[in-house]
Amino acid sequence: MNIKILVIEDEEAINDVIAMSLRATGYEVVSFLDGDEASASLETGHDYGCAVVDVMLPGKDGFALLPELQKLLIRIDKILKRRGSFQEKIIIYDVVIDREKRVVTKGG
Repeated sequence: MNIKILVIEDEEAINDVIAMSLRATGYEVVSFLDGDEASASLETGHDYGCAVVDVMLPGKDGFALLPELQKLLIRIDKILKRRGSFQEKIIIYDVVIDREKRVVTKGG
C-alpha cells in the first residue's frame, strides 16, 4: 500500500500512537508536532492521501491548515479526473469514502 498519511498532532505520545497504528496497517506516515512545519511540508509538493489533524496546535492551528489541506485535496481530485478514474466513492479494503456525502465508514 503506497498511501501516505499526514499526521499533525502536537502531543508526541498521541502522535506516536496514531503513526504506529497506521504504519502497522501498511500506510506510510509523515508526522508533525507543529502546524507551521506541516504547512511547509504541504508547500513542497508531497502527495498525501489523507490527513489526521489536531485542531489545537502550536504555530498554525488545525483550522488555519484547512484551506491548505483543501487545496491538496483539490489537486488530488484534478489528478484523478485527468486519469479518468474520478469516483464518488473510494473503497480501500473495508473503508468506504463517500465523497458526495462526505462520510467515511469502516466495516459498514
